[in-house]
Amino acid sequence: MAQASYTGVSKEGLIVSRIMTNHITDDRKCLESLIQSADTKTAYTQPRSDIINYIKEKGYHVGCYKNKYGRREIVENTIYRYKSIIGTKLRSRKWDNQDAETLLGCHILNIMTNLHMPQSVKLT
Repeated sequence: MAQASYTGVSKEGLIVSRIMTNHITDDRKCLESLIQSADTKTAYTQPRSDIINYIKEKGYHVGCYKNKYGRREIVENTIYRYKSIIGTKLRSRKWDNQDAETLLGCHILNIMTNLHMPQSVKLT
């Protein structure tokens, strides 16, 4: 069974993605007939230029707040900190030991974060 995902740009400038399946052949020569007879839902994604224009109009911080980018940024920084301090691989082979190793790494990271992070104080 040939199954492939095809991505293109519509006349409106939207990115369109479809999964095409033909149960009879693996040949890509039948692609045109599959596209014409496609009875699938089309997935639309928001064009990147809309997001960029929104950030230009409202400001960087408003755009990040709307798209919840700040939370993602915090998580990415935490994962980077874990990998750079503890390492990218687990050294144990057994699942229970890997679980304990991960919990120990998180505990170590939390202690280091609490020791070295500056205390924020509101000034009036």
